[in-house]
Amino acid sequence: MDGFGNTVSTATSPSIGFHEYASDVYVDSDSDQMPDEWEVFYSLDPMSAADAAFDLDSDGRSSLEEFALSGNPFDPADSGYAVSYSIRSVDGAVVVDQLLPQSDRLNKHGLKIGAYASTNLVNWEPVGSITTGIDWYFFNTDAHRITNELIINQDWPAVFFKINVE
Repeated sequence: MDGFGNTVSTATSPSIGFHEYASDVYVDSDSDQMPDEWEVFYSLDPMSAADAAFDLDSDGRSSLEEFALSGNPFDPADSGYAVSYSIRSVDGAVVVDQLLPQSDRLNKHGLKIGAYASTNLVNWEPVGSITTGIDWYFFNTDAHRITNELIINQDWPAVFFKINVE
């Protein structure tokens, strides 16, 4: 059966709409920004965009985030490359450095990682950043570590940070 419930031949390959996943890794039938090849590998449904939002292993990352950060959506111990923060003071101002992965996978699939801040964990707003460093091939041959200096409101009494794969 194909993704639409139609019977297909087991003896010959279809000629219309057929994709050779081994050589065409950019096929995304449900437009959820996760390629069909990756979804099939992890037993997700390449015909349903809903699974991009699922956190199947309850590790706090959606399937889309697991894809973007090279994690395993069924292994709570493998949520992909880590994002971390460090805080320092420069001339009396608080400076927050964000260390995050930047993989070729993100660029190839049109994804980016957005930074957000909140003072109450309910209302989140985008935070601007300035890239201050790149550690090439920090994680592996196609994943680098980017250091961003986040631009925050110095009047906030406390702040929380999160990332969002977009």
